[in-house]
Parts: sequence; structure tokens; C-alpha cells
Amino acid sequence: DGNAQDYHIGLDDTADELVLGLGSALGTTTHMAFDAAGHVRKPLSCSFGVILGSTQSNVTGDNTRYTIPFTAAEWDVNSDFDLANNKFVCPVDGTYHFTAGIGLGGLATDQTFFDAFFFDETDNWYQHSLDVGNVFNAQGYYYFMLSATIKKAAGTDIIAQVQIANGSKVVDVIGAAYPWTWMTGFLVG
Repeated sequence: DGNAQDYHIGLDDTADELVLGLGSALGTTTHMAFDAAGHVRKPLSCSFGVILGSTQSNVTGDNTRYTIPFTAAEWDVNSDFDLANNKFVCPVDGTYHFTAGIGLGGLATDQTFFDAFFFDETDNWYQHSLDVGNVFNAQGYYYFMLSATIKKAAGTDIIAQVQIANGSKVVDVIGAAYPWTWMTGFLVG
């Protein structure tokens, strides 16, 4: 029995789980569940997966820093990803893990500088930097992955960006219903 909120700890005999949750009755708003195999679930913990639904043409290549405009959420527990502004907003102070897969098209040999990163309003979390003009495939495509674990304060933002230089603005960020370009994230703790 809490001051403003009631909480429960109990054995859910139907699911064979030990649960902790909000509310005085077992089975209401489970925050954590421990099953017989030792798996721990946190069904309300922040987690999201977003995709870019269509290709964004000619967005970088001339040193333009481009924020990827994710268009659809595959899932978004607690609605923490702001699709209208292309950013994840950290709901609480904590450590978060982010991953992204980004497809590029229209690359040319004169584009020798490429960076991809998560940007958190103050710092770049560089994850990928190379001479892209020498690594794309015969059709001018390149695909890469990003991953970072970042400690953030509640209310701060994370966005995914790419920047390609030393050429013209002809590089596309590939998007489609099949997720060529995507981002995921979750609260670690």
C-alpha cells in the first residue's frame, strides 16, 4: 500500500510467474514478470522500432548533414518515438541502446567522406566513417549498421543522421515497406 499508488508482488498461478506491478490486485498493470525458466520481462519498459517507408532522393553527397525521417513505427512501447519530428525522446534518466540499419544509393567515386551517427542534441556518437567512394557495389549502393549505448537524461532526444561529402547532392537514403532503413532502441536500465 503506497502513499499515492498501490503496488503488488505476487504469484500468478495461471501463468506460473512471479509478478510485480501497479495496483493492489494481482494481474493489474504488470511491471515485471519472472517465469519458471528465469526469464524476466518488463512489458512497459521503453522500446521502439521505426522504419523509413520510402526512398529519400538526393539528400546528401555535398556535405549535407541529413536527419533520417522515419515514417512508421513497427512497435513503440509507451510512444516515445516522435515520428512527426524524427526523434526518440528519452522518457527517463537512464542508459539506452540504439541500433540502425541504413541503405544508401546513388553513390559515386568522388564521394570520399562518409559519416553516420546518432546525434543527441550535443554530441555525435559516430559509429561509421569511411571513404565511401571506394566501397559501394556496382549499382552504387552501400548498406551499413550502427550501434551505440548512451547514457541520457529524461527529455533529451536522439536522431539518426548521415553525411557524405566531396561530391554532389545525389545520394539517396533507401526506404520501402521492406525495412531497408530502420532504427530500434530500448532502455537498458
